[in-house]
Amino acid sequence: MNYSTKQIKDTSRQECSSKRFTVKNFSISQLILISISALIFIVLILVYVDRISSFESSQRAIAHTSGSEVANQITYILKQRQRQVLLFLEDNQSLIQQFLTDTDNDAKFEEIQRSLRRTFPDYFAFTITDNQGEPLFVDFEGYVGEMCVLDIQTYSKTKLYSARIHPNSYKFHYDVIAESTNQDATPFFLMVTFEPTELANILKVAQYPGHELMLITDNSPQLLEVTALGGRDKISRDNYQLTSDELSKVLVTHSIEHSSWLTADVLQPEFLSEYRQTTLLYLGAFLLMFALVIATSFKLLRKEEQLRYRSELEREELLNKVSKAALYDSLTQLPNRYLFDIQLKQAIAGSKRTGCYGTMLFLDLDNFKPLNDTYGHVVGDLLLVEVAKRLTKCVRDIDTVSRFGGDEFVVLLNNINIDDVISKPQVEAIAEKIRSSLSEAYVMTIKNEGVSDTIVKHHCTVSIGVAFFNGHTDFNDILNRADAAMYKSKSEGRNQIHFDKKAS
Repeated sequence: MNYSTKQIKDTSRQECSSKRFTVKNFSISQLILISISALIFIVLILVYVDRISSFESSQRAIAHTSGSEVANQITYILKQRQRQVLLFLEDNQSLIQQFLTDTDNDAKFEEIQRSLRRTFPDYFAFTITDNQGEPLFVDFEGYVGEMCVLDIQTYSKTKLYSARIHPNSYKFHYDVIAESTNQDATPFFLMVTFEPTELANILKVAQYPGHELMLITDNSPQLLEVTALGGRDKISRDNYQLTSDELSKVLVTHSIEHSSWLTADVLQPEFLSEYRQTTLLYLGAFLLMFALVIATSFKLLRKEEQLRYRSELEREELLNKVSKAALYDSLTQLPNRYLFDIQLKQAIAGSKRTGCYGTMLFLDLDNFKPLNDTYGHVVGDLLLVEVAKRLTKCVRDIDTVSRFGGDEFVVLLNNINIDDVISKPQVEAIAEKIRSSLSEAYVMTIKNEGVSDTIVKHHCTVSIGVAFFNGHTDFNDILNRADAAMYKSKSEGRNQIHFDKKAS
C-alpha cells in the first residue's frame, strides 16, 4: 500500500514535471517569438517613420526647388513686361500723343491696339491716364475697372507697383504701368493689361505629381490668384481664399518681386495618404513573410542593398560617360546628329503644345575643302571648332546648335512666335547674324614642335537653308526642306540665305 502510494505519487510528480517542462518550453518559444516579433515590429515602425519622414523631406525639397524656380521665372517675366511696355511707349510716343490730342479718334485707338497685339501675344487691354492717375478717355467697353485705376493712381504717387490679379467686365488680368519719358509733352501713364495665361503655363510646367503650384496674395486673407489651370475665372470655388486644409498643406512659399504674390506649393493629401498606405502594406507584408528569418538576414540584406546601391552608382556614372560620347560631337562638343534628332522631335512636340513656330537652319561651309587640301585636317578641325563657337554665340540658350557631319551644321530655333508674319523677320535677322559672323576671317595657330608656330588666315562663307515648322510637321519633311533650301543657296552663288518655299 505504501509502495503503491509512493509509486503513484512519483508517477504523478513525473507527469506534472513533464507538463511543467512542456509548458516551460512552449512559453520560452513564445517569449522568443514574441520578443523577435516585437523587435521586428519596432524596427519596422522605425523604418516606416523614417520613410515617411524622408518622403516628406524630399517633397519639401522638391517644393522648395520648384517654387523658387517659378518665383524667379515670374519675377523675370514681370521685369521683362515692365521693360517691354516702356520700350513700346518710347517707340510709340508720337502715335499716343496724336491720340491724346483727339481721344475720339477711333482710327488712332485701333492703331495703338494693333501695335500692342503685335508686340504682346497675350495683350488684353490698355488705358492712358494723366500723371495723377485719372483716365484721359472714357472706357465705354468696361475693360479698365476700378482696381486698374486704383493701381495706376497708387503708382503715380509712390512709383511702386505690385502686380496682382483683378477682374473687369470680361476676365481676370494683371497690369503693367509705364510713365511717359517725353520731357516736351504732357506727362502721362500707359497701363497695359495681360491675361495670366503665361503665368499658368509656368506653374503647369514646374508642377510635380502630387503637388499643386499656385500664386496667392502675400497678405491676409491669402487669396488664390493663379493655378496651373489659369486665373481666378478658371478656378471653381465659391470664393478665392485658400481653405484651412490647403493652408495646412502648404510646404513652402516664395515671394515674387514687383508683385503682391507668393508662389505656394501645396502637397495633395491623397498623394501623402497613398504613399503611407503603400508603405504600410509593404512593411506589413514584409513582417508576415520574414518575421522568423529577418533577424539573421537583415544585415545581409542591408549589405546587399549597399552593394547594389554602389553598383548602381558606378553603372550610372559609366552610362553618363557612354551617353555623352554617343550624343556629342567629340571635336566641337556640340550635339551630334543622333541627339539633334531627339531635340527636333521634342521641338515639334513643344511647337504643337505652345502654337509657336520652330525653325531649322541647315548650314554648309562654302570653301572648306580647299583649306583641308592645303593645310590638312588639323587646320580644318581648328576652323570647325571656331565655327561652333561663333554659332553658339549667335543664338539663344533655348536654341540648339548641332554638327551634322563634315562641314555641315544645323541650328534649331525654338518658340519663335505664333504669328508667321512676325516669325520670318526674326529668323531672317538671326540667319543674317550667323552668315555675317561665319563670314569673318578665321585666324588659326598651328603648334609646331621645335619651330615657330604657323599662322593660317582663311576666309570661309556659309550657305544657309531655312525651313519653318510647327507641331503638325513631319520630322523628315523638315530635314528635307531645310537641306533643299541650303542647296538652293549653293546653286545661286553661295554665301546666301534661302528660305524654303513653305516659309514664304
